[in-house]
Amino acid sequence: MLISMKRPFYLSRAENMLFLLLVTFAVGVGMSMLWNFLTEEAEGGILSHIKTMTSTVLTFGVPAIVFWHIKCKEGICKGLHIKNAPRWRAAVYSTVAVFVSMPAIGYVNKFVSDFMLRYLPESLSVDLTNAANAQTDMIHGLIGNGNWELLPVSIITLGIIPALCEEMFFRGTLQRILTRLWHRPILSIVITSVIFALLHADYLNWAGIFMCSIIMGLFYFY
Repeated sequence: MLISMKRPFYLSRAENMLFLLLVTFAVGVGMSMLWNFLTEEAEGGILSHIKTMTSTVLTFGVPAIVFWHIKCKEGICKGLHIKNAPRWRAAVYSTVAVFVSMPAIGYVNKFVSDFMLRYLPESLSVDLTNAANAQTDMIHGLIGNGNWELLPVSIITLGIIPALCEEMFFRGTLQRILTRLWHRPILSIVITSVIFALLHADYLNWAGIFMCSIIMGLFYFY
């Protein structure tokens, strides 16, 4: 008598990698939330910059670094292919492409935001506008509202640190895992960009953030 046995359930290598990334990201978010709670009173001046930088590193930088140290015997350098990084021309071209595309991105972003404000329920439109204004006020607060002494720190807080941590997490890790899982680079870039835009929680400017992420994802892949 033959006994039929079901095939045991197992995860592929790419699925295991995605699961590990989600776990490390959840831990990073939890650490970031705990940090924000402990530093709730730290507002104004250099303390706000330290709070923001630490939160960004905990949310995106630490999960990416921990992930590649676990999955890669030689650590993050091998995992992110830092030794085989593109030449400076590729970085320049991608930066130029984003800046050249800014007028078109701004136009599309304004069209989408105006459409949302016009057709969404009034209460939701007010909430989105208030959220966008609050984020703008937060950025102005970090810049220092014209305080040039904080400009170098602001560049690090709002530019360098987020760029490094977010690129390590989204393009360097998530996009690569999804590409390996689905074998569809364009779909992986689109899904990564959707998640990237949603996690920025700036929904009135969602279209612009999404388009910038698409451009960076394409340059990263090609």
